[in-house]
Amino acid sequence: MGSTTARKRGELVPLSRRIQGHRTGLLVGTDENGPRVDYPGNSHGPLLAQTTVRLPSVTADAPVGVLLVFEQERSDLPVVVGLLEPTNREAGPPDDAQRSPRSERVEALVDGQRLV
Repeated sequence: MGSTTARKRGELVPLSRRIQGHRTGLLVGTDENGPRVDYPGNSHGPLLAQTTVRLPSVTADAPVGVLLVFEQERSDLPVVVGLLEPTNREAGPPDDAQRSPRSERVEALVDGQRLV
């Protein structure tokens, strides 16, 4: 790929890299310029981001999960397109009392054939 850093006033700074698609990240704060986000593999540090959604107030010790895309596929130009809802990843599958009766069996008629 080539060099991953460039010189800026005597210091090394990471170059933008191409990011296709979306990434999950964190809204880590807001300053006078706007929201700041971070994401796994980000070598730039928290970045100023554009947003398509209203963002909640956050503090550094209580970041909020966000869904990001990148303007011109540049790693240094994040755009927040959604907020991630917290989940309980430790919860197992729903028990029988929570399970919908329809989730057990589904039937469909496709091109004259019955599918179960």
